[in-house]
Amino acid sequence: MKCRIYILLLAALCLGVASTPQAFANSGEAKEEGGEGEGPPEAPKASMISLKPLPVPLLREDRVRKYIVVMMSLEAPPEADAEAIKHEVPRINDALLREAYLMAKDNDGVEDLDMEALRARLLSVVLSILGDKKINGLYFTGVNSI
Repeated sequence: MKCRIYILLLAALCLGVASTPQAFANSGEAKEEGGEGEGPPEAPKASMISLKPLPVPLLREDRVRKYIVVMMSLEAPPEADAEAIKHEVPRINDALLREAYLMAKDNDGVEDLDMEALRARLLSVVLSILGDKKINGLYFTGVNSI
């Protein structure tokens, strides 16, 4: 009997029939459909702007030993013009790549990369290009070693 229930639930999820929790009986509180203007207004959301993956080399005796590839996003406040920031992304990517190689040269022979120091250096580069009022932060969304 349990097997049949699981199969039915799986089929419902795959078909999209039960894509919301309200599709199942007793699965949460039902929302009342009321008039407009009820509840707090939604706050404007910050924009996340993706940057190109950044290869950060790790050097030993001025030779590349391996690369750490960092995926990043910028957070722009709601009042910032996200489209204007997107037009600056190629310039930002170039400056970040240059800074990654300068940091690698400064840390020649280091076994591991200090990710917090890297983020601080890259954020200072972004802020020098865009200014404080256009960016809330720089976030690493993924790291890979090659």
